Amino acid sequence: MKSLPPIFLCLAVLFRLVPSLSPAYLPCQLQKPTGESALAGCPEGTLYVSSTDPTADFSSVQEAINILPDTGRAVILIGKGQYFEMVNVTRCAPLVLLGQLDPTTAFIHAGNASQRNLVHIWNNLYVKDGMTDEETATLTVRTSHGRNVDFKAYNIDFENRAANYSISQALVTAITRANASFYGCTFASWQDTWYTGHGGNTYVVDSIIYGQTDYLFGSGTA
Repeated sequence: MKSLPPIFLCLAVLFRLVPSLSPAYLPCQLQKPTGESALAGCPEGTLYVSSTDPTADFSSVQEAINILPDTGRAVILIGKGQYFEMVNVTRCAPLVLLGQLDPTTAFIHAGNASQRNLVHIWNNLYVKDGMTDEETATLTVRTSHGRNVDFKAYNIDFENRAANYSISQALVTAITRANASFYGCTFASWQDTWYTGHGGNTYVVDSIIYGQTDYLFGSGTA
Protein backbone atom coordinates (compact mmCIF):
# COMPACT_ATOMS: atom_id res chain seq x y z
CA MET A 1 0.00 0.00 0.00
CA LYS A 2 1.41 3.39 -1.01
CA SER A 3 1.94 5.99 1.70
CA LEU A 4 0.74 9.57 1.34
CA PRO A 5 3.32 12.28 0.60
CA PRO A 6 4.31 14.35 3.69
CA ILE A 7 2.54 17.47 2.37
CA PHE A 8 -0.82 15.66 2.27
CA LEU A 9 -0.28 14.24 5.74
CA CYS A 10 0.48 17.73 7.08
CA LEU A 11 -2.66 19.17 5.49
CA ALA A 12 -4.76 16.34 6.89
CA VAL A 13 -3.49 17.10 10.40
CA LEU A 14 -4.09 20.84 9.98
CA PHE A 15 -7.67 20.33 8.84
CA ARG A 16 -8.31 18.14 11.89
CA LEU A 17 -6.89 20.83 14.18
CA VAL A 18 -8.94 23.60 12.56
CA PRO A 19 -12.32 22.01 11.75
CA SER A 20 -13.75 25.17 10.20
CA LEU A 21 -11.38 24.99 7.23
CA SER A 22 -12.67 23.36 4.06
CA PRO A 23 -10.25 21.47 1.77
CA ALA A 24 -12.53 22.42 -1.12
CA TYR A 25 -12.42 26.17 -0.48
CA LEU A 26 -9.18 26.89 1.40
CA PRO A 27 -7.05 27.36 -1.77
CA CYS A 28 -9.53 30.06 -2.79
CA GLN A 29 -9.62 31.73 0.63
CA LEU A 30 -5.88 32.15 1.16
CA GLN A 31 -4.51 35.56 0.20
CA LYS A 32 -2.37 35.43 -2.93
CA PRO A 33 1.09 36.92 -3.57
CA THR A 34 1.29 40.28 -5.30
CA GLY A 35 0.61 39.92 -8.99
CA GLU A 36 -1.45 36.74 -8.66
CA SER A 37 -5.23 36.81 -9.09
CA ALA A 38 -7.21 36.70 -5.85
CA LEU A 39 -9.41 34.10 -7.55
CA ALA A 40 -6.57 31.62 -8.12
CA GLY A 41 -7.65 28.26 -6.70
CA CYS A 42 -11.33 29.25 -6.59
CA PRO A 43 -14.20 27.27 -8.12
CA GLU A 44 -15.04 28.33 -11.64
CA GLY A 45 -17.40 31.31 -11.71
CA THR A 46 -16.51 32.58 -8.23
CA LEU A 47 -17.26 36.29 -7.75
CA TYR A 48 -14.73 38.48 -5.95
CA VAL A 49 -15.76 41.26 -3.56
CA SER A 50 -13.31 43.72 -2.01
CA SER A 51 -13.73 47.07 -0.32
CA THR A 52 -10.16 48.05 -1.22
CA ASP A 53 -8.93 46.00 -4.21
CA PRO A 54 -9.68 47.79 -7.52
CA THR A 55 -9.44 44.49 -9.42
CA ALA A 56 -12.48 43.08 -7.58
CA ASP A 57 -15.78 42.51 -9.35
CA PHE A 58 -17.75 44.29 -6.60
CA SER A 59 -17.09 46.53 -3.61
CA SER A 60 -19.99 45.22 -1.47
CA VAL A 61 -21.29 41.75 -0.71
CA GLN A 62 -24.89 42.67 -1.48
CA GLU A 63 -23.95 43.93 -4.95
CA ALA A 64 -22.54 40.50 -5.76
CA ILE A 65 -25.57 38.68 -4.36
CA ASN A 66 -27.98 40.86 -6.33
CA ILE A 67 -26.44 39.84 -9.65
CA LEU A 68 -26.68 36.09 -9.03
CA PRO A 69 -29.17 34.04 -11.07
CA ASP A 70 -31.92 32.18 -9.23
CA THR A 71 -30.51 28.76 -10.09
CA GLY A 72 -27.14 27.05 -9.81
CA ARG A 73 -24.55 26.94 -7.03
CA ALA A 74 -22.73 30.24 -6.47
CA VAL A 75 -19.53 31.12 -4.61
CA ILE A 76 -18.46 34.61 -3.48
CA LEU A 77 -14.95 35.33 -2.20
CA ILE A 78 -14.85 38.34 0.15
CA GLY A 79 -11.52 40.14 0.46
CA LYS A 80 -9.98 41.37 3.69
CA GLY A 81 -11.70 44.45 5.07
CA GLN A 82 -14.62 46.11 6.83
CA TYR A 83 -18.04 46.01 5.14
CA PHE A 84 -20.68 48.32 6.60
CA GLU A 85 -23.81 46.79 5.08
CA MET A 86 -26.76 44.49 5.58
CA VAL A 87 -26.59 41.25 3.61
CA ASN A 88 -29.91 39.82 2.41
CA VAL A 89 -30.02 36.41 0.71
CA THR A 90 -33.32 35.53 -0.98
CA ARG A 91 -32.26 32.96 -3.60
CA CYS A 92 -33.24 29.30 -3.20
CA ALA A 93 -30.14 27.87 -4.89
CA PRO A 94 -26.96 27.07 -2.91
CA LEU A 95 -24.67 29.97 -1.98
CA VAL A 96 -21.24 29.97 -0.33
CA LEU A 97 -19.61 33.09 1.18
CA LEU A 98 -15.86 32.77 1.73
CA GLY A 99 -13.86 35.10 3.93
CA GLN A 100 -10.28 35.66 2.79
CA LEU A 101 -7.57 34.29 5.11
CA ASP A 102 -3.92 35.12 5.80
CA PRO A 103 -1.73 32.07 5.00
CA THR A 104 0.41 32.76 8.09
CA THR A 105 -2.52 32.62 10.54
CA ALA A 106 -5.15 30.48 8.79
CA PHE A 107 -4.10 27.28 10.55
CA ILE A 108 -3.92 28.69 14.06
CA HIS A 109 -6.18 26.68 16.34
CA ALA A 110 -7.68 29.53 18.36
CA GLY A 111 -10.56 29.46 20.79
CA ASN A 112 -11.83 32.66 19.20
CA ALA A 113 -12.45 32.33 15.47
CA SER A 114 -12.12 36.08 14.96
CA GLN A 115 -8.41 35.88 15.77
CA ARG A 116 -7.79 34.61 12.24
CA ASN A 117 -10.71 36.18 10.36
CA LEU A 118 -9.98 39.12 8.06
CA VAL A 119 -13.52 39.89 6.90
CA HIS A 120 -15.90 41.90 9.11
CA ILE A 121 -19.48 42.60 8.01
CA TRP A 122 -21.46 44.88 10.30
CA ASN A 123 -24.33 47.32 10.68
CA ASN A 124 -25.66 49.36 13.61
CA LEU A 125 -29.44 49.20 13.22
CA TYR A 126 -31.63 48.47 16.24
CA VAL A 127 -35.38 47.95 16.71
CA LYS A 128 -37.37 51.18 16.69
CA ASP A 129 -41.14 51.71 16.87
CA GLY A 130 -42.93 49.78 14.13
CA MET A 131 -39.94 47.59 13.26
CA THR A 132 -39.46 43.85 13.64
CA ASP A 133 -36.34 42.16 14.95
CA GLU A 134 -35.52 40.72 11.54
CA GLU A 135 -35.30 44.15 9.95
CA THR A 136 -32.19 44.90 12.01
CA ALA A 137 -30.20 41.77 11.07
CA THR A 138 -26.74 42.12 9.58
CA LEU A 139 -27.30 38.83 7.70
CA THR A 140 -30.72 37.63 6.59
CA VAL A 141 -31.30 34.35 4.74
CA ARG A 142 -34.95 34.14 3.80
CA THR A 143 -36.50 33.24 0.46
CA SER A 144 -39.62 34.89 -0.89
CA HIS A 145 -40.80 31.47 -2.07
CA GLY A 146 -39.63 27.93 -1.36
CA ARG A 147 -36.50 27.61 0.79
CA ASN A 148 -32.77 28.05 0.46
CA VAL A 149 -31.42 24.52 0.25
CA ASP A 150 -27.82 25.22 1.21
CA PHE A 151 -26.29 28.48 2.47
CA LYS A 152 -22.74 28.37 3.83
CA ALA A 153 -20.37 31.00 5.26
CA TYR A 154 -16.70 30.45 6.11
CA ASN A 155 -14.45 32.62 8.27
CA ILE A 156 -16.50 35.82 8.43
CA ASP A 157 -17.22 38.04 11.43
CA PHE A 158 -20.81 39.31 11.52
CA GLU A 159 -21.65 42.07 13.99
CA ASN A 160 -24.40 44.48 14.96
CA ARG A 161 -22.61 47.39 16.61
CA ALA A 162 -25.76 48.87 18.06
CA ALA A 163 -24.83 46.42 20.80
CA ASN A 164 -22.17 48.89 21.89
CA TYR A 165 -24.95 51.07 23.28
CA SER A 166 -27.27 48.34 24.63
CA ILE A 167 -30.20 50.23 23.09
CA SER A 168 -32.69 47.45 22.27
CA GLN A 169 -32.98 44.36 20.10
CA ALA A 170 -30.29 44.32 17.41
CA LEU A 171 -29.96 41.10 15.42
CA VAL A 172 -26.89 39.74 13.71
CA THR A 173 -28.48 36.81 11.86
CA ALA A 174 -32.05 35.97 10.85
CA ILE A 175 -32.44 32.55 9.19
CA THR A 176 -35.91 31.53 8.00
CA ARG A 177 -36.96 28.82 5.52
CA ALA A 178 -33.34 27.92 4.86
CA ASN A 179 -30.63 25.39 5.61
CA ALA A 180 -27.64 27.45 6.76
CA SER A 181 -24.24 26.43 8.11
CA PHE A 182 -21.37 28.54 9.41
CA TYR A 183 -17.71 27.62 9.83
CA GLY A 184 -15.16 29.66 11.78
CA CYS A 185 -17.49 32.66 12.04
CA THR A 186 -18.20 35.13 14.83
CA PHE A 187 -21.59 36.69 15.61
CA ALA A 188 -21.68 39.62 18.03
CA SER A 189 -24.50 41.74 19.44
CA TRP A 190 -26.21 42.44 22.77
CA GLN A 191 -29.86 41.44 22.58
CA ASP A 192 -31.39 38.93 20.13
CA THR A 193 -28.11 38.10 18.40
CA TRP A 194 -29.12 34.89 16.63
CA TYR A 195 -32.60 34.12 15.25
CA THR A 196 -33.54 30.80 13.62
CA GLY A 197 -37.13 31.19 12.47
CA HIS A 198 -39.85 28.99 10.99
CA GLY A 199 -38.45 26.36 8.64
CA GLY A 200 -34.89 27.36 9.47
CA ASN A 201 -32.13 24.83 10.14
CA THR A 202 -28.74 26.13 11.28
CA TYR A 203 -25.44 24.36 11.92
CA VAL A 204 -22.42 26.09 13.46
CA VAL A 205 -18.83 24.79 13.60
CA ASP A 206 -15.83 26.34 15.40
CA SER A 207 -17.67 29.64 15.77
CA ILE A 208 -18.59 32.04 18.58
CA ILE A 209 -21.92 33.75 19.29
CA TYR A 210 -21.80 36.75 21.62
CA GLY A 211 -24.83 38.19 23.39
CA GLN A 212 -26.27 39.18 26.74
CA THR A 213 -30.08 38.92 26.56
CA ASP A 214 -32.12 36.34 24.60
CA TYR A 215 -29.21 36.02 22.22
CA LEU A 216 -30.35 32.62 20.86
CA PHE A 217 -34.03 32.43 19.97
CA GLY A 218 -36.60 31.38 17.38
CA SER A 219 -38.77 28.39 16.45
CA GLY A 220 -36.31 26.80 14.02
CA THR A 221 -33.68 24.11 14.59
CA ALA A 222 -30.12 24.97 15.58
